[in-house]
Amino acid sequence: MIAEHASEIWSISPTLLTTYLSRRGDRAVTLRLWRSLLESLPAQPVYTVLPHLLDATERGSLPEHLKPAEQEFDKSISAIFADAMSSANMDALPLLLRTIRRSGALRFELILIV
Repeated sequence: MIAEHASEIWSISPTLLTTYLSRRGDRAVTLRLWRSLLESLPAQPVYTVLPHLLDATERGSLPEHLKPAEQEFDKSISAIFADAMSSANMDALPLLLRTIRRSGALRFELILIV
């Protein structure tokens, strides 16, 4: 039930949702909610929402199993990437780099280079 309303809850109180995700204790429920939230990001103001998710992740507030599975995050990242390339939003490049660093993709690339 909560997964159906993730985007509305997120727009009202990101802290409430991240607290729920960190305290729920049921991997299946939190993962379903997490994926629903990621899928709803394109409909949200991504430059407002994504920093809250990254903050919670960087603080270690969210369980480690909460990661994108497939393409839930692709539309949001594509939009941020397009904004960064066209300089359409000054926050795009720092947010994109922060997201890449947090996802571990940059770390993976560096390991391959070494």
